[in-house]
Amino acid sequence: MIEQALSGLWYGFGVAFEPHNIMWCFVGVLVGNMVGVLPGMGPLATISILLPLTFGMKPVGAILMLAGVMYGAQYGGAICSILLNLPCHPPHAVTCLDGFPMTQQGRGGAALGATVFASFVGASWGITEMVFLAPVLVRVAMEFGPAEICSLMLLGLLAGSTLARGSPLKGVAMTVLGLAGTALPFAESVDDEVERWLRPLRLYGEAGASLQALGIGEARVEGTADGPQQRVETAPQETLALVTAAASKIAAERGAGTVGTQDILSAVMRHYGDAFERALDRHSGDSAELLERLTARSGTSA
Repeated sequence: MIEQALSGLWYGFGVAFEPHNIMWCFVGVLVGNMVGVLPGMGPLATISILLPLTFGMKPVGAILMLAGVMYGAQYGGAICSILLNLPCHPPHAVTCLDGFPMTQQGRGGAALGATVFASFVGASWGITEMVFLAPVLVRVAMEFGPAEICSLMLLGLLAGSTLARGSPLKGVAMTVLGLAGTALPFAESVDDEVERWLRPLRLYGEAGASLQALGIGEARVEGTADGPQQRVETAPQETLALVTAAASKIAAERGAGTVGTQDILSAVMRHYGDAFERALDRHSGDSAELLERLTARSGTSA
């Protein structure tokens, strides 16, 4: 595997160092520097703007030019960050912390030189790792199935919930509202909309513990014998805003400093009324028992 990577690398260098190909690489670096220095123009935006220039080129020259644009735009953003304390895109915000103070001390040139050297070493090391570890990474990626992808998604959701600044309850409530908000546009009926609220709620906090204690899990909403179900009339954005406002009001009524999942669940119960009762019936649940469990858990946590 290493011999194959080395032979491919040697052949790639031979192609890249052909005069006409390396000329396109230099052109890409120059243009990338000129465009990347503009505030707000990161490497991706620069490549997107300059992509039409490669339509009439040969594939190798076009790829080398785009690679030059990528690295040129990265360095162009560093120039603006170091000399003007103005990051062109998010990664250069860190460059401002050390680069601009050096400019104020009259050492802007040294900062730019250090950036060039660090960029060269980092990019070279990253490309070398990619060349030799690509076969291994491909094998690992092919082993990823639905369970692993779902685990990564849950890790991201949990990280977003627990690492949010301030109260952890606020982060959990934010995640629940986000999951419900992305699912609501796909609801085909009011009953289906309620189910899409219950799915994220049963994963988190006091509401999740109460719903799981009653055995309220996943349920598929299907058409009834009486005919098609009532379709959703309220826009998803409006529904999300109404439920969020109601949850904030419920949290204020019980004297809580932040909205919790139990407040969101109570707001959903009030908003949907009979549709929520039908959802509980499908799960063999009862709204009175659910409210009792919510009240008991809220009192215990308080």
